[in-house]
Amino acid sequence: MKNKPLFYATILALTAAGISGVANFLNKYALAALGGPIFFTTLKNAAVAIFLLALILALEKWQEIAGLKKSQWIKLLAVGLIGGSLPFALFFTGLSQIPAVNAALIHKTLFLWVFLFAAVFLQEKMSRLQWLGVLAFFSANILVGGFKGFQASRGELLVLMATILW
Repeated sequence: MKNKPLFYATILALTAAGISGVANFLNKYALAALGGPIFFTTLKNAAVAIFLLALILALEKWQEIAGLKKSQWIKLLAVGLIGGSLPFALFFTGLSQIPAVNAALIHKTLFLWVFLFAAVFLQEKMSRLQWLGVLAFFSANILVGGFKGFQASRGELLVLMATILW
């Protein structure tokens, strides 16, 4: 095989897409079973926090964490709020109001927002192969998920806001 990195990247991208696609539908069911989206978000974030704390303790990295400067704590807090809890709260609130396939399609525009910001701020360009991937990705989501169209609803707006923050 000539281009092993491209092969492995493709496998990883397809695996991530599959997991992410299934996750939206599972999260929709979990939201209904557990109650409100904010409780669900808090529960998920608490589980991640406990896991990270256990990992820090197991790897004996507590001193490094305790040695962070105030400015570093502020930056970590900003990342946690802007890239974590706020988008998750927006996403799960929106997901509770719209079909999972709509949320999945909106969420999958994430790479377009990344590209847009990268094009503006870093002068990045997408190749034809990348655009072909975009077309294949959205086509598969529409065909498999039974997409019936966007409603421009509050739920879709919340999911879009979360996606842009991510």
